[in-house]
Amino acid sequence: MDIATLATRLHQLIDELPQAGLAAADEHLETAYCELTEAARESSHDPGLTSLSQSRHHLDAGRRKLVETVQSIEEYLAAIGVGIAATAPAQTAKRQDASDQVAPDPDAWWLDRVSELCQRKGRPNPHNLTPTRLVNELTYSAVDVNAGRYWQQLRDTRPATAAKLPALTWPTVRSLTEDRLGGAPNDKQLKELAKRTHSPLKSLLPGVELDDVHTSLARACNHVDESTASDPATHAVLGPALIAELHRLTAATR
Repeated sequence: MDIATLATRLHQLIDELPQAGLAAADEHLETAYCELTEAARESSHDPGLTSLSQSRHHLDAGRRKLVETVQSIEEYLAAIGVGIAATAPAQTAKRQDASDQVAPDPDAWWLDRVSELCQRKGRPNPHNLTPTRLVNELTYSAVDVNAGRYWQQLRDTRPATAAKLPALTWPTVRSLTEDRLGGAPNDKQLKELAKRTHSPLKSLLPGVELDDVHTSLARACNHVDESTASDPATHAVLGPALIAELHRLTAATR
C-alpha cells in the first residue's frame, strides 16, 4: 500500500468517527465517575475510578494521535508534491459535504430531559454557577415551588455541571430518608415514600413519573436495581427537588 492510499484510508476513518457521539459518551463517563466517587466514600475498595479515569485519558489520547498522524502524512505528501486532493477527490468531497451538515448536539441528553420533566422549552443561557452553588439555588426554588425558576436554572446549567449534581445531592437525600424512616430503608418503604412525594413533585416537575422518583430515591439510598437503566439527567433534576420535599415532610410531622 502506497503512502497516498494509506493517507486516504486514514482520512476515511476520521470522517467516519462519530465525534459527537464520542463527546456525549464522555459526558456519560463523567457522570459515571461522579457516581462512583460517591460510592467510593462508603467503600474501602476502589470501585473502578482509576480504570474509568484511565479509559477517558486513553480515548482522548488516541483521537489526538490519529489526527496528528494524518497531519504528518499530509505534510509529507505536500513536500514531495503528491496531494490528497489528487488521489482522493471523492473522499475530499465527502468531507466537505459532511462539514456543511449540522452535527448532532452532544449536550442534547441534558436539555431534552430537562424540557421533558419541566414540560417547558427554551434556548439555554448558560451560567457559570459552581455545582454546590447550583444545588443551593435549585433547592431554594424547590422550597418555594417556583417551577419557572427551577426550569430556568436547569435549562441554563451546563451538562458537565449537571453531571456532578447527583454526587452532591444524594448524600442529603439519603440522610433525610433515613431520618424520616428511622434507619436504612427497604425497597417497600422507598416505594411508599416515592408515592407520597410524587404528587407534590409534579407541581415543580409536571413530567416526572412515579418510577423516576422511586429510582432516584433507590439510587440515593444505594438500592441499585441493575435491571433498571440509570438516567443521569433525571437524577440531577430530581435531587434538589427531593431534598426540598423531604424537608417539607419532616417539618409537617413535627
